[in-house]
Amino acid sequence: MYLHRGYKMYIRTAHESLEHHFKNSPLWKAGPRNGKKGDVSNGAINGRNQNMYIVNSERFSYEYMGEEFVTKPHEEIVLDSLTNIDMGEMRKMLVSLKQTNHITVVHSRAKQHTKMHDLCQELGIRTELLYNTQKGVSHIPMRHKGKMKLVSLKPGHKPIYRKVA
Repeated sequence: MYLHRGYKMYIRTAHESLEHHFKNSPLWKAGPRNGKKGDVSNGAINGRNQNMYIVNSERFSYEYMGEEFVTKPHEEIVLDSLTNIDMGEMRKMLVSLKQTNHITVVHSRAKQHTKMHDLCQELGIRTELLYNTQKGVSHIPMRHKGKMKLVSLKPGHKPIYRKVA
């Protein structure tokens, strides 16, 4: 239900049996904080720390990807600006691609909630709208370096792509 509405679903746990299930299921993808140690808890009940068994233990973080992630090839669309992107053309392209692919739209220049996010949510498409800035400049993360980013999509024209530097 969440995926069809364009939302993401994450589970974060310290339970090793759950981690084993997520790790071995193709429907789940490890998150960036997976396997990191948790912060020291200062929670106490009656003056005694009741969380000692999980203090500094590993935490496991997974995102539910769904059946399409398993049954369809994955397609990432990388954008760093919406300036030369016609949203009507983008809708057509995404609807067409979604029929045969599991899609993620990666957008790096999002300073706030964008019309791209609204479109992806409406179509049930996974997004990575990145609010990352380095020295005051938005950037696409290094893991996308060398991939092709969509720089222009206008009616009556072919899409224009450039490599992520």
